[in-house]
Amino acid sequence: MAQIRLEPPATFNFRTPDEWPRWRNRFEQFRFASGLSDDDPKKQVNTLLYCIGEEAESVLSSMNVTLDERRDYDAVLKKFDAFFKVRRNVIFERARFNCRNQHEGEKHATDFASFTRFPSDYPHHYLHCYHFGVWSMFVSD
Repeated sequence: MAQIRLEPPATFNFRTPDEWPRWRNRFEQFRFASGLSDDDPKKQVNTLLYCIGEEAESVLSSMNVTLDERRDYDAVLKKFDAFFKVRRNVIFERARFNCRNQHEGEKHATDFASFTRFPSDYPHHYLHCYHFGVWSMFVSD
């Protein structure tokens, strides 16, 4: 069988933590396609840290990872998943929901799906919101 040289995914940009699930999936594809998943777990962890980038080591250290966890690929990946978990502002999400209008000809499913896109497209949903009797650009709790 011919060997294929695969390029690892680009380093992760820590300024866009909401991109973590996409980057993680891309790394998982690389891990399986390259045969890395069959290698020693310690090698898998080191490859993951290398591919994430320079900040990965300091982030991992800040999460108080034990030596046993550090040798386990799944444990390290779970730690990064927890670190990059998107925390939603419930008050803001409710205000955004209440200000959203279904566009003419837009199906209900499309209207509902627009609420799940966060945070890249939220500003235009609430710019002209009527809230507590006042047209306002900003919505408070």
